[in-house]
Amino acid sequence: MNNNIYINGRFLTQKITGVQRYSFELIKVLSNNDKIDIIVLVPKNSILKENYDFDFSIKKIGYNIGHAWEQFDLPLYLYKKNNPLFISFTNTSPIFYRNKISTIHDLSVYENNDWFSFQFRILYKILLPLIIYTSKNILTVSQFSKNEIIKKFKIDNEKIHVAYNGISFSRKKVEQFKKVKSKANYILYVGSISERKNLNSLLEAFNRLHNTELLLKIVGCSFIHIKSKKIKYNKNVEFLKNVSNDELVELYSNAKLLVFPSFYEGFGIPPLEAMFCECPVIASNIPVIKELYGDSVLYINPFNIDSIKDKIELLLIDDKLRRKIIEKSLKKIKKFSWIKSGAKVLDVIKNNT
Repeated sequence: MNNNIYINGRFLTQKITGVQRYSFELIKVLSNNDKIDIIVLVPKNSILKENYDFDFSIKKIGYNIGHAWEQFDLPLYLYKKNNPLFISFTNTSPIFYRNKISTIHDLSVYENNDWFSFQFRILYKILLPLIIYTSKNILTVSQFSKNEIIKKFKIDNEKIHVAYNGISFSRKKVEQFKKVKSKANYILYVGSISERKNLNSLLEAFNRLHNTELLLKIVGCSFIHIKSKKIKYNKNVEFLKNVSNDELVELYSNAKLLVFPSFYEGFGIPPLEAMFCECPVIASNIPVIKELYGDSVLYINPFNIDSIKDKIELLLIDDKLRRKIIEKSLKKIKKFSWIKSGAKVLDVIKNNT
């Protein structure tokens, strides 16, 4: 196969969220394969985020930034390189270039109009079909998302492949934090303020708890974000907008539990991270969570605030249930790794070169 594989590196100019993490980790795996040469393309006039620690090579090209760079500068550069295979691990890809493998993480933009701005919905509802129909293959992050994409766009089952998210944490770090007996008394939420994440329901459920000493730590958004959404909160809610990887591991490791109340997900990384850190998980009873995590989490109805409240209280007082969930979690996480997902991506690459 052709050794040169070009990859969309625009994500390196963006804040790390689930999509960017997926891109970053898979590129790291592929760059360690001595049978292919990875060339990561980034906008020449953009500033790379400092919190990406990478050792793969990048090449700065073009004159535009953002979507304009992706849709115009990228394909022009690739055409000059005699149409090599191009991969995008984010939700976008150049629609005017066909020798490509694209990744679609989910179809949340089609699920509920209230979750996104009008401009965002229009842009992605134009781009997604064109990306899917002009790609040689599609990657996605769960069987749930694969089924959704096939149903929505009527594409062949053989065209789309599932490569799960993996775990980016160090087992040594988890053991280090677990050794220190913490007296911390908090539950955890990790995610954005997006409507589909259903943070409002969690905050309302937290307000109904009888335990007035318990804290709720919210990682990923600030007090200003909450205030702008007119979401109810109380003095026992702490906001942690930016935390390092090590700080996040510590938060998971010392938390009583993680609550993941989303209405819709293509994957759902925080439960996987929590499980790795031996933090029991309460999660929505949505299809993708059941696919990924089975009986290793405690399920809630995300539309029912009392369901969230009751399961939090149950898991706080039932030590036997906590131990059982943690035990099942540690078995479940063995099926998720960036190495395994990288091998699946490599198979797709081989079939296209």
